[in-house]
Amino acid sequence: MSVALRQGSPAELRVERVEGRDAFVQLEREWNAALSRGPRDEPMLRHEWLRAWIENFAPGATLRTFLAREGKEICAAVPLIETREQGADTCFLPMVTWHTPSNDHSQRGGVLLGRRGDEGLGLIWDTLVATPGWDRLRFRDLPTGAPEWQLRDRADFQPLIIDHDEERRGVEPGDVLGGNVLFFGAHDFGRVKG
Repeated sequence: MSVALRQGSPAELRVERVEGRDAFVQLEREWNAALSRGPRDEPMLRHEWLRAWIENFAPGATLRTFLAREGKEICAAVPLIETREQGADTCFLPMVTWHTPSNDHSQRGGVLLGRRGDEGLGLIWDTLVATPGWDRLRFRDLPTGAPEWQLRDRADFQPLIIDHDEERRGVEPGDVLGGNVLFFGAHDFGRVKG
């Protein structure tokens, strides 16, 4: 199922959400074509790699893929896997996390950025922030300086408590209950909303 969520202005970028593995599998050809037009045409961002990761590390998890398109062309895409977690990194609070498909075994993550990828990713971010159903967004193992780090800059302009690993700024376990928290690390960031 695909649902148009938000329409952009002049050049008609729009965001849609694709639900489930079958719909994700159908994106392979256009995904890889868009990747080849973007700034990072890397093996670990190819559709085949992500599909294999999802099949092996998250076989039963819910998958949502947010796509920014101009017409039929994919400009940016963010596949997110839903997990329910309660551990030290969630301050032992139960949370629904939507995260990119990467872990300690992949050691490299990212999102699809094609032609007009920066614009599309910004529109996807705005859509994600407004979409219900998650407590934490997590983007993991992004290479330093990757274009996806613009999301961190965009989040700095939103009313969030920001916690940089290098300069811990006042985030205590109770803060997670009362507000939004955006986590950034050297290669890992996410957002928690209250």
